[in-house]
Amino acid sequence: MKRYAAILFLGLLTAFALFGAGCDKIKVPGNIAGQIFNSDGQPQGFVSVQLIAVDSGTVLQSELASETGNYMFKAVDPGKYILKVMGMGNIEQPCDAKEFKLLPGKTQTVNVNLLPRAGATDSAQP
Repeated sequence: MKRYAAILFLGLLTAFALFGAGCDKIKVPGNIAGQIFNSDGQPQGFVSVQLIAVDSGTVLQSELASETGNYMFKAVDPGKYILKVMGMGNIEQPCDAKEFKLLPGKTQTVNVNLLPRAGATDSAQP
């Protein structure tokens, strides 16, 4: 009987260590995916998409959007993020990106629409 009590105690101790006081330190990565659209609502490919941590302002990852404007960031820790879109010459493109929260183990879809640049004579985006 003492043996079973010891096993139960060790099991509870292990469960507490994994899920109790330290559960906020367990980070299950997720993914962020989406598509970039130009100001006419058409897919905008070949722009750089930057993933930025809201709390530090640090660029964590950068991906080149595919020809159809699709991008994906893999194995991202849960947290609050915002995206920046960079065009030719590494110039930031105005867009409607808003802060979002990635939950543990989830894939968050974030589509971004580029906005017309001030003074632009046409709606083409580089």
